[in-house]
Amino acid sequence: MDLRQTIELDTADTVENDFGLPVILISNTGNKISTSLNKPGTPLLGQILWDTIDVNPETGGVVIVNKPNVTLRTSSLSEIPDENNYKLWNVQIWKSLTDHTLKTWAIKIPKNGKSLGTITLFLENLAQS
Repeated sequence: MDLRQTIELDTADTVENDFGLPVILISNTGNKISTSLNKPGTPLLGQILWDTIDVNPETGGVVIVNKPNVTLRTSSLSEIPDENNYKLWNVQIWKSLTDHTLKTWAIKIPKNGKSLGTITLFLENLAQS
């Protein structure tokens, strides 16, 4: 096993296991990806960060905003959004750690960490997409 394969296997621990939270990825064709290819029958899990550091354009100061991002293990996905079609995809995640109501978000930017076997989806409200 080479180093990249080892790192990809490690993402199972860092992204999907103890800190993994349920994610539903909705493809541009309407296909809902809610279970893991690596663990059939189990929910698709990802690392979710609900807040992002941003720059206030008026003041230039740093602000924390509710723009979540989701990191998923690419080997767990049956389809992967790419730079050509990501604007047609949506993501459903909990509103917060304490509110498990699902909220649907649009993908603003996908960042594919090809060498690590992950993809990070930066999200925005559907109304802003």
